Amino acid sequence: MPTNSMTPSQALQKAREYLRTKNYPETYHWAKILTEISPEMEDGWLILAACTKPEDSVRYLIKALEINPGSQRARQGMNWAIKRLRQEKEKVTASSVASPNLPTQSPLQKTPSANTKKPSSHNWMWLKISALAIVSILVLFGVWLSLPTIKIVFAEQPIVQRPQGVIPKLTITPTATATATATSTPTATPTATATATSKPTETATPTFTPTFTATATPRPTMPSNYGVQIPDEVDENTRWIDVDLSDQMVYAYVGENIVNSFLVSTGLPLTPTVIGQFHIWGKYRYANMVGPGYNLPNVPFTMYFYKGYGLHGTYWHDNFGYPMSHGCVNMRTSEAEWIYDFASVGTLVNVHE
Repeated sequence: MPTNSMTPSQALQKAREYLRTKNYPETYHWAKILTEISPEMEDGWLILAACTKPEDSVRYLIKALEINPGSQRARQGMNWAIKRLRQEKEKVTASSVASPNLPTQSPLQKTPSANTKKPSSHNWMWLKISALAIVSILVLFGVWLSLPTIKIVFAEQPIVQRPQGVIPKLTITPTATATATATSTPTATPTATATATSKPTETATPTFTPTFTATATPRPTMPSNYGVQIPDEVDENTRWIDVDLSDQMVYAYVGENIVNSFLVSTGLPLTPTVIGQFHIWGKYRYANMVGPGYNLPNVPFTMYFYKGYGLHGTYWHDNFGYPMSHGCVNMRTSEAEWIYDFASVGTLVNVHE
């Protein structure tokens, strides 16, 4: 495919595929293309950092932080790059200390003459001091950049439960956007999700009783080796959400263009997130999530897209990038607020591996 006709999402998909197979030359090639056609996307700089030597990794991660100073992925990557850089410096220092008197010439070269000066112990001492000073400066720089992530590194990782196939009850009346849904049809027949623990506590009208049509039935995902396939219902102005379970990422789209991306936590292997194409049927500023043996009050910025499965803010863990939930899509609260404002009732949610 000619690079001049490639979209950012296609270049990103190529780079991620080659990164998974550890084909670093191809990863670098496609990541460079991504940074050329969309330099404002931090994903390209993060991928470049993942497939290059430590010194270049630091440079690319600094670029990513310039684009998004609050990026947790870039800060975690900086910790990783600084650690690699420090390990290399320690290896060089250890090698120099262990064999300071080894000849610098190859055995095939001529033996130095008697007049050749050998490195003095004084020079070796200054070499060691210089190497340690460089390592110390790099470590301090990494600590300065990663202060906001110290909590993430040492955070406990509690097992978080969520409603299993039920709609949690609410504590605040849903906003007006949650009632203006054309896909929810009032019916006197209880649906599969209308249990005692799943109905809104402050709204007794049938407005929030969804009738799950064929769009709420999980469907097989399309092959992703040519990029994420744009759903048929999407036009150039359509807002929609893409959930990538393999990379634990959520992307906000307008038409074919990515406008934002977030690192998330989806369902654990025994409680996986549903796969398919769905539509948001309810938005709630706060919701209680209640189930057998757990009660999570005031879960912020909750948007349900299939039964009790939804995207929402998370205050009980910081371990994003790894499956943690009982099926919901866990997001940082500030990022959940952004996508809450971006989407509306009826917005397409495309979930795939």
